[in-house]
Amino acid sequence: MSGRSAVISFLVLATLGTGARGEDTSEVAREAMTVWARKPAGERWINALPVGNGRLGAMVFGGAEKERLQLNEETLWDGYARDRTRSGALPALQKVRELIFAGKNEEATEIANQELMGDPLEIESYQSLGDLHLDFGAMPNIGDYRRSLDLETGIAETTYVSDDVRFTREVFASVPDNIIVVHIRTDRPGALNCSVTMTREKDARCLSEGSDRIILRGQIQRPHHETGENVGLRFEAQLLAQAKGGSVSSTDGKLTVKGANELLLTLAAATSYRGPKDTTGDPIAICSDTLSRAAKPFKTLRQSHVADHRRMFGRVSLDLGPSKNAHLPTDERVVAMGKGYDDPGLTVLHFQMGRYLLMGSSRPGCMPANLQGLWCKDMQAAWDADYHTNVNVQMNYWPVEVLNLPECHVPLFDYMEKCLVDSGRHTARVHYDARGWVVHHLSDVWG
Repeated sequence: MSGRSAVISFLVLATLGTGARGEDTSEVAREAMTVWARKPAGERWINALPVGNGRLGAMVFGGAEKERLQLNEETLWDGYARDRTRSGALPALQKVRELIFAGKNEEATEIANQELMGDPLEIESYQSLGDLHLDFGAMPNIGDYRRSLDLETGIAETTYVSDDVRFTREVFASVPDNIIVVHIRTDRPGALNCSVTMTREKDARCLSEGSDRIILRGQIQRPHHETGENVGLRFEAQLLAQAKGGSVSSTDGKLTVKGANELLLTLAAATSYRGPKDTTGDPIAICSDTLSRAAKPFKTLRQSHVADHRRMFGRVSLDLGPSKNAHLPTDERVVAMGKGYDDPGLTVLHFQMGRYLLMGSSRPGCMPANLQGLWCKDMQAAWDADYHTNVNVQMNYWPVEVLNLPECHVPLFDYMEKCLVDSGRHTARVHYDARGWVVHHLSDVWG
């Protein structure tokens, strides 16, 4: 495949490339739908583990002393709605046709590039929301480390022991509550100490609100091509901390947790985007309301998330026979398969990972999966992480019915209706003097 290949194949192979440790045969069945590793992702974004609820996504790195969650909100795009048609396209079209029929293809191409392409030519990029950082300080004598993603529950877990204290972190993106949840616990009372903050490469700052909340607030800097006024999307992420035991304080955009037994972090995010021609949404109010509605015990949040996830994920099971390498680390299984060793279980894991990623990036009421699903670490993404309508959008959705995830199609249909039809009808008239509507090679949330 080219570099424009669909997100599912890209992320499946990347995630299966992480390191892992073997388990005894009594745990093989439990591990059948689990991708796991014996070391953190380090600085390699591609090795982090993805969670998503269709709107919000996170890549979980699994660091012991310092944890990073790279965050995304599906509508956080650079740019703004504008007319990209060219007034001289129709006269040029007739000339291009004449040159093609005359066999002068190079001349026809040159005119088409000058007069028939969008103005401006390039669209803007989908962007990362930012990063959530947890700093646990020095962790001496780290051992029994494990980082995993359970596809059946949609929960990424990191667990390890430091000085005889076991630390366990769970991360998931909840559809029912529209939040990302981070839960941390220890097996020794009062052993949990950490600081928490959020950062973004540009266009945002992190601030404190009260004693238990931090906010990443910003606006993309995008001047209007005529007025010069900044018309970039406004965006917000709010993080609420609740500790059992110990204390929580918040100053200058940093939470400090001391002597806790457990810590629950709930994160809501939103932008001002409401549609291709409507950016009047209030991300501050949306986040505040979301966190208020999600003010529930961790057990309740977890149960509702798992029930929703299993309702979809559990529709399909696949058994291709026993795998002799099932006890091996995932990356070793990939290497062994490359050398010709049969591993039907790894094929099943690959198949189910594709279902998991589609569920995480394309839910009803959301945008469709883009070139990276919804997981993107950059301000200027590769190929803008946009909607390549020549084949890549289709590639994301080819297996939907086979995967028994028909509702994952809905965002694509909604996108076509809300973002493409009106602008495509205008382009069809201006460029081709044609009825109906047209869509070209690239598109974005602005249509």
